[in-house]
Amino acid sequence: MFTVRDLRYAMRALRQAPGRTLVLVLTLAVGIGANSAMFALAEYPTRLAQVSDLAQQRLINWGYAICDAAMRAHVPPDSTVAASFPYAGAGVG
Repeated sequence: MFTVRDLRYAMRALRQAPGRTLVLVLTLAVGIGANSAMFALAEYPTRLAQVSDLAQQRLINWGYAICDAAMRAHVPPDSTVAASFPYAGAGVG
């Protein structure tokens, strides 16, 4: 059970280490603030509007192009890449 003696001991320990107390208070403040912000953001709808098929295809192909660029940077140049990667008809690149 939490008693007044425990509270006095805690206060004395906090007064004896002001640096540790400051870090403790700031950590609690940031944690409580971040938690409050996340719950405040959770109140708003976060669903995205549906995009057209062409835009969706371009986004997917853009991702393929980024992966292709990374592969070309880290894979030896004598490796072969399929001619249809990314899909040629989508207008990326």
